[in-house]
Amino acid sequence: MNKTARRITKALIAGSAAAVSVIGLTGSASASNVSQLNRGSTLNGGDSIIKYVANGLPGYELRMQTDGNLVEYRWNNGSVDKVCWATGTNGYYGAHATYQNDGNFVLYSSGGSALWSTGTQGKSGNSVSINDRGVMYVGNQQIVGAGIC
Repeated sequence: MNKTARRITKALIAGSAAAVSVIGLTGSASASNVSQLNRGSTLNGGDSIIKYVANGLPGYELRMQTDGNLVEYRWNNGSVDKVCWATGTNGYYGAHATYQNDGNFVLYSSGGSALWSTGTQGKSGNSVSINDRGVMYVGNQQIVGAGIC
């Protein structure tokens, strides 16, 4: 097995272990690439919430990057056009974002410390999503400053 294949295998094993860890410890599921994130679910590094446009291509993407930064991108004709918004938490490798059952959307370090949150605990709604203009909603609460592209 060459070096590239070994690195890919290690990354896949590490990613699978992280997903098992999240499911086993918190009872939540990892998202992957979804149109919305439901309460109790988690975005791990590389996972995204994607808003598709009429032609079936991505319009906006909220991506939990592997470097710990949660970033919203605008897409245009199948490629990233612009960064709309970010939490500014890069450098926290292994971080994940969880839409908690209390309604708060929280970004946690790999050690479990809260790095950023929407402060939406107790608010109504059941998902984190992006609308057609790229505005991010946590439940029924618009996140001010997020996704204004």
